[in-house]
Amino acid sequence: MHQSAQPLIADGYQPDEGGIVMTCNVGGIERPIRIVVGILALGIGAFAGLPPVGTGIALVVGTIALVTGAIGFCPVWTLLGINTCPATPGAKK
Repeated sequence: MHQSAQPLIADGYQPDEGGIVMTCNVGGIERPIRIVVGILALGIGAFAGLPPVGTGIALVVGTIALVTGAIGFCPVWTLLGINTCPATPGAKK
């Protein structure tokens, strides 16, 4: 099992601790960018008068971007091994 300060979801299963550990992997400038993009995509999906497929895509993309930015965790980044969170609390990357 991979041992680190920030376990990955794929190998972060901790049966003795009750499940999957979600640690920060979205940080720095990426986090506010995701939040802004999410809000913009939700607004476009809701108010731009797109065809139903376009509306659905915009709403899904907006929701994913907003939620991952708000909680600071992206499952896709975990699968790809990407981490943009500072290594130590309070540190900037």
